[in-house]
Amino acid sequence: FTLRSEGDTLKAIEKGAVAAVSAEQVLDVNGAPFPTILCQDPQDLFRRLAVITREQSQAKVIAITGSVGKTSTKDMLQLVIESSFETLTSRRNQNGIAQVARYIQRIGHDTQVYLQETGISKPGSIECTASMLQPNYFVLTNIGYNHIGYFDGKQENILHEKLALDRRAAQGAKGFVNIDDPLLRDAEYVHEVVSYSLEDTQADYYARDIQEKNATLSFEIIQSSLGTATPVTVRVPGLHNVLNAVCAFAVGRELGIDPQRIAEALGEYRSSGVRQRFIELNGQQFYLDCYNASEAAFYSVARTASAIDIPSDGKRVLVAADIDDKLGDLTEEIHRRVGAKLAQSDFDVFYCYGAHAAWIGEEVKRANRSKKVVCTQDRAELEKHVAKHMRSKRDLLCFKGGQHMELSRTLDNLLGTPYFL
Repeated sequence: FTLRSEGDTLKAIEKGAVAAVSAEQVLDVNGAPFPTILCQDPQDLFRRLAVITREQSQAKVIAITGSVGKTSTKDMLQLVIESSFETLTSRRNQNGIAQVARYIQRIGHDTQVYLQETGISKPGSIECTASMLQPNYFVLTNIGYNHIGYFDGKQENILHEKLALDRRAAQGAKGFVNIDDPLLRDAEYVHEVVSYSLEDTQADYYARDIQEKNATLSFEIIQSSLGTATPVTVRVPGLHNVLNAVCAFAVGRELGIDPQRIAEALGEYRSSGVRQRFIELNGQQFYLDCYNASEAAFYSVARTASAIDIPSDGKRVLVAADIDDKLGDLTEEIHRRVGAKLAQSDFDVFYCYGAHAAWIGEEVKRANRSKKVVCTQDRAELEKHVAKHMRSKRDLLCFKGGQHMELSRTLDNLLGTPYFL
């Protein structure tokens, strides 16, 4: 199917494709006609074939969406489900329309559960993926401000888009909803909902006795209907990961998986790359969370940094880059709000990288003059400042920013790592 560029079509031919589906005649690398099935809209046909594949499959489909947390939740849930079922899971954050269609066509006869993350690229994108997936179970993690510039600056429009998973779900489907999010809590649903929460005792599943220390979380998950408590330890920092684990536990229980088996699976979870990852390298502590960013995720980094021990003469340092390039008219307001709140955090030093991150720095300086704040749009200057802290090996260095700011490139330059590449 000619869904992308001519170069991708030629690569497919080189890999052994025997025919192409295209709106026009396809030529091979030598310019000769290649066997082509002519179709007015190849993308639409590709999606319709995905729907047919989905409807013929007996696999249970679980779809996950949310402004933040969907990939981490998916990765935890994958460990839980794979402990008991033959599972197909979308990799990393492959959640676009064409990517979902490709994954659906990978469903095999032995696939029992298919787990798919879904994301927003434009209005109507989740409506499209949901119509292909027709999920038996759907997970809604939260409604933030990511991509709000595409939705007239209104969270309610983002909510409507993500609720497509509910509207397009299979008959008898069940949803798992984070009721700590006010928009999700108050929304109306077509299908039955199982609620989960960090600590709300009214939820069907919630956590209690949460302990966070040096990038490890310990807590109990309560299943309200049974009144049972299951101890869980997850070797990853951040209270938001407790919520992700509660969600994975809830889905696992609804699938009939034993609580202890779920706890053991969650204990195997590890973050990777530059997602919520605490590492020590040559005696230097780093917290890397710069794959993407949101307002709430910045606050989570602050809480996580507070729970990591540092020497008495050490400093907590935040490298803060622009949050998102799709915040529209709310861009300045959100960055300034983040700065005002981070001014009350345990961070001692702020390096604000980017034109929008400068607003974070301005608000930190306005609210708390005891903090050191440096704002720059020059990557080399940023790296020079950070390198000074690396010499003492007594400071905690935290990195947070939107993917488009490429903080992972800065890490590669400083550490010789391959995150960006």
